[in-house]
Amino acid sequence: GIFKPFAYLRGKEDFPELEVFATHLVHGFDRYTGLILAKDDGKTNYLKDLKGKDFLFVKPGSTSGFYYPRGIFRENDLNIDSAFFNYDFSYSHEISLEKLQVGEVDGVAISTEDFGTIEDMNLQGLRILERFEVPYHAYVLRPGLEEQTSNTVMQALLSAARDMQGKTLFNNPLGITGWSSVNDSYYNYLRRYLWLVRVKPQVVLEFDVKESALDYLNQKGD
Repeated sequence: GIFKPFAYLRGKEDFPELEVFATHLVHGFDRYTGLILAKDDGKTNYLKDLKGKDFLFVKPGSTSGFYYPRGIFRENDLNIDSAFFNYDFSYSHEISLEKLQVGEVDGVAISTEDFGTIEDMNLQGLRILERFEVPYHAYVLRPGLEEQTSNTVMQALLSAARDMQGKTLFNNPLGITGWSSVNDSYYNYLRRYLWLVRVKPQVVLEFDVKESALDYLNQKGD
């Protein structure tokens, strides 16, 4: 299965046995950049300077256009739901940027994914208040899948970029150029900003207790 990051994290909470094994690369990168932008007017230099102003997110279900930047505001002790500023949704990264450029709003949260890179965007007259990295989709194996089948799936996907017959996979509008091996901890920093409990690795220790150690412990009583 292929999950968007937020959907994967929600699914992982309900089904902890889900196993992510890869994410895709777009033009060689395994994540894209999100931005919180404002007009470069000399008055809005920090997130706190957006207080009382008009702000645009992309849409309620967007990771880079809502969930992640909302988490960044929270980390800066700025509660956007307590009338910190007036916010709405544009439902388009491009529309948000256009409305900021013409002065209809004072700040926006968008991603570079629809524009290519930051260098491809027209940010003249704008200030980057915050830059953040968003992971790409999670490629997940079915819980309980046989090891041989799991290895076959993983090998086929991760080696596709080196397979001449697989080159047709890369004639896609998403710009996918390959896949990279990842595990669940890859999404931990995203959990932080979504206020989800981070999954911590577990270490299991087994002790082979020698007879001399048992004798010593028995002498100590309770």
